Parts: sequence; C-alpha cells; structure tokens
Amino acid sequence: MLSLATELADYKAKRKELITKDHSLRLDILDEDKLSALEIEADGLMRSIRATEAVSVWSADYPSIPHPFPGMEFLTGVDRSIIIQTEIFKILCKMPEGVLLHAHLDTTVNASFVYDLRLQEPSIHIQVSQVINAQTLNTALPKVKVLPAELHNVEAVSLTSPSYIPNSWISLTQARERFNRWVLGCLTINPAEAYGTHNTVTKGLIHYVPIFTKYIREFIWSSIEDGILYVEPKVNFWIKDLLMIFESVLEETIADLKAQGRKAKFVGAKILLKSERLVTVVDYDKCQYVIGYEWKA
Repeated sequence: MLSLATELADYKAKRKELITKDHSLRLDILDEDKLSALEIEADGLMRSIRATEAVSVWSADYPSIPHPFPGMEFLTGVDRSIIIQTEIFKILCKMPEGVLLHAHLDTTVNASFVYDLRLQEPSIHIQVSQVINAQTLNTALPKVKVLPAELHNVEAVSLTSPSYIPNSWISLTQARERFNRWVLGCLTINPAEAYGTHNTVTKGLIHYVPIFTKYIREFIWSSIEDGILYVEPKVNFWIKDLLMIFESVLEETIADLKAQGRKAKFVGAKILLKSERLVTVVDYDKCQYVIGYEWKA
C-alpha cells in the first residue's frame, strides 16, 4: 500500500502536468512561431486598441463615476454608456458566440423592437391598476392584451388622467403619448432588479400571431448577427400553433441564408418545452394531445 506522502506527491505531479498541458493550449502564451500571421496581426491590433483606450476611455474623468474600469457592472446606466463606446466592445459584439442555450423565448428580443411591433397592431390594448402620476410611476406595472374590434374603447381617457378607471383597457396607440419611456422601463430589467433580488418585471404580450411571427424572425436574425450558430429557446406548453410558426420562420431563415451563401452562419434551433411548477402531471398528460409530444416523468 502506498503511503499518504507518496499518494500526495503523485497527485501533485499529475496536477502540475495537467496545468502545464492546459497552459500550453492557451493562445495568450503560445510562442509566435505557433501562431498564424493572421492571429499575430489580430493580437497586435487588440493590444494596441486596449492600450489606446486605457488612456482615452479608462483614464478619463467622469463626474458620476470616480474610478471607471473595464470590469464595471454592464447594466448600470452610466457605466454601460462608457463600455459600449469602446472599440473593444464593438469588436467583441461581432465575434462568434457559439450557441445560445436555455434562452427564455419571451425575453430574447430587444424591448424597443417588441414595443414598435405592438404599436403597429390596433388590437393591442393596455391597462394599469392605478392612475399614472409622479407617485405611481415606478410601481404601476402595465398589462397588455389583444382585444377584438367590438371591445375597442375609442372614448378611453389617458392613463394619466384623474378620470381614468383602474384596470380599464385602452388602445396602446391611444395611450402612448408621453409614456414610451415608462413602458420600455417596465419591459426591461433594470440594474436594481438584475443585481438585487429577483426579476419583478411584468413582461408584455407577444403571443399574438402577427407579432409573434415578427418576434421570432427578429430573435433568430439578431442571434445570427451576434455570431450565434445555434439556439435553444424555452417556451411554455399549450402553444402548438406558436411552435408551428417558429418552425416556419426557422425554415424561412435557413433558406434565406442559403440563398445569400451564408448557410454556415447558422446551423439551426431546438425548442425546449417547459412549464411553471404549479402545473400538474395531469395537465402534462393533456399537453401531449394538444402539442403532439409525449411527456415522461
């Protein structure tokens, strides 16, 4: 039987060997004779840009940020405004990202894009639980719903009017005056929610066929433009029609890429079906007849 000292020495030797092997594969320590001419040029450009921005960006004075540095919290408003202006950030945005896994489909597209889609649909309506004023501006979360033409309220008042009836529906196009920023703020995770407790943002409605089709198209194309080759978004059960739309848009996108000679830019997507924990096994059993998939515990 090996002694403890011998086993420990053997462990340390193998550990050192593994670390050395790992280090040998890192681009940042490879000898220049092991790099291609293009890799050497790219490395030189990146180092030059970093050195320039260390002075022009990270050594500059910012009234609201006493000590800016590249590793700042990205979602914090002012910090983000500094980061996105750098050439390094712009380059990284265009680098291949690999795959996007377990993405929540309802939150994969820019909120401004979704909001613009809703303004194009007269059936989209909005309600809040209380009149919008200075005291309720940050606490009154909007709800969005598609209403048929016979339920449209053409005489509805503004959400900020004292005569507004809480929880009554108003056309989004009617209600939009002077509150675009408020709606976008409610649709977007702010720094306090991201770095603080939990996500308390109420997401708007996208499961409306005219919007959902454009939403999926934007999700896939924006992923491609970000260098993502493959996506796996999560969606809830009971949406067979939406799954069919997703498949149709996916096939359309792949055909477009092939026609453009860019087929290698995107290899495909797979839907991950999910649900909240409150759904029972009985409900799952019902889903298999609606969606066409069999769920197994």
